[in-house]
Amino acid sequence: MFCVLGEGRGHMTQAMAVKEMVEAAGHQVVAVTLGVSAQRPMPDYFASAMKLPVRQLPTLEFKYKDSRSVSNTATLLGVFGKLPKYFRILRQLDEIVRETQPDVIINFFEPMAAFYAIMRRKRPPIVALGHQFMFQHPGYVHAPQLWKQLLSMKIYTRLLGARATKLALSLYAAADLPAKRIIVGPPILRKQLFQLASNPNGDFVLVYLLNHGYADQIIAWSAQHPRTRLHCFYDKPGAPNCRIRRRSPFINSTARNFCR
Repeated sequence: MFCVLGEGRGHMTQAMAVKEMVEAAGHQVVAVTLGVSAQRPMPDYFASAMKLPVRQLPTLEFKYKDSRSVSNTATLLGVFGKLPKYFRILRQLDEIVRETQPDVIINFFEPMAAFYAIMRRKRPPIVALGHQFMFQHPGYVHAPQLWKQLLSMKIYTRLLGARATKLALSLYAAADLPAKRIIVGPPILRKQLFQLASNPNGDFVLVYLLNHGYADQIIAWSAQHPRTRLHCFYDKPGAPNCRIRRRSPFINSTARNFCR
């Protein structure tokens, strides 16, 4: 059974890749849940790739400051205000597990699945997967001035990995931590990625924004560095599909969905 966070796109694409891997190894995915919010509905390509009904469940919603960084206070207040709703979601997860009888649950950083792991003792073993679990690793490379943000993420990832074996995805080699039930592995990529033609020139920088509030900063940076071409992708409800700045290489015509 897969429990996938629908915030952003990375967790969904990881689930798509893992589905290919486990099925190639002779296993079967019997159920998929996707944690969704009103701001980020499920994309069609994810439902198509799963090839079985995806059960969409509301998930913990983060509150943002100016569509940028997470507001911890507003997020916590929102969680406390929706506790009855979250308990109903936990019961739904329990019903899905009883119905489908999975041998293993793979949690792609979905918080409701983590709460389920904490509150249900009689359940299948859980593997929690995500690069965020590297925050708990002493070898994690980070900016020293961001220690407050790192501390917050350590607390959050400890919660999401509670009572689970954690697969921490890393861009560099690092030792496993058996005492913390952390296994370090490489990024999980879809096989289609290796079928794409590469760009030998390396003449642009790819920018992926989860929160569109940072777009103005990137536009300002591009104006100061006009020789650096950027390909930008981000969600922005109501924006046109593509914007091209003719007098600046901020984005070229091959980068689609810049504003959306």
